[in-house]
Amino acid sequence: MRSLIDHAATGSRLGVCLVRIDGFAPLNNTLGHRNGDDLLHAVGLRLREMIDGLAQGAPGSEDHPGAGWRYHLAHLGGEQFVITVADSVGHDELVKIGRLAQHAITAASRSLAWIDGYQLKLNTIAGIVEGPATADGPGDEGDAERWLRNAHIAAEWARADRQPHAVYEPDRARADLYRHRLTAAMPDALDRGEFRPVFQPIYALADRTFIGVEAWPAGGSAATPLRWDRKNSSPQPNRPDSFAPSDGPSCARPAPTAAPGTPPATNC
Repeated sequence: MRSLIDHAATGSRLGVCLVRIDGFAPLNNTLGHRNGDDLLHAVGLRLREMIDGLAQGAPGSEDHPGAGWRYHLAHLGGEQFVITVADSVGHDELVKIGRLAQHAITAASRSLAWIDGYQLKLNTIAGIVEGPATADGPGDEGDAERWLRNAHIAAEWARADRQPHAVYEPDRARADLYRHRLTAAMPDALDRGEFRPVFQPIYALADRTFIGVEAWPAGGSAATPLRWDRKNSSPQPNRPDSFAPSDGPSCARPAPTAAPGTPPATNC
């Protein structure tokens, strides 16, 4: 499989579909490891039957009389299986294959995943990557490890979004990386006192008299927004797309005391 990805012809397209059984570890402990291994073996057989069916039903080409060369199945270990498709024709083809694989896993579990007379329902998720098999492809690299990593990222999106599958999107991946870096930097920045609440003045319309301040809500949030004065870093633009996510680490330090004659600043 890695050889297929690494040596895909320049200009061709490639698809990778990572399918895994969500929550398999606790299920494996419940069933017993021997029964868990039997389940994975049955899943592998079902997926092989599915791949063979795709190969038989797809048209060949002048260079490849049969289409079996397009589809490759690999067991990455544990509950993870990956299907690669050479000369793929778009995301829709990989989404269809992902759905077929999930149905195959469900079928394999019907005869094996039983506890005390109750059949267990296996939840599966699929991470899909599809694009040119060149340096301009998903992840900006054509190596197998990068493609597999992107498929894992897409699978995590599927889990977070509570969807059966997700397609890798470079823009979303970059946004996630930016958010993770902010989250990692926040605790030390909080200790250094780099956060301060942001308020805007309130004036009486009749005579423009200053009467107070209010928090400047970001994105409709009721929480007091914070300005991050990062040390050894250029000032961050005041754009909504540059705000840190509201579900990140919270500020627990009191705000500075307000000047005499103005309302006290609220804690953040």
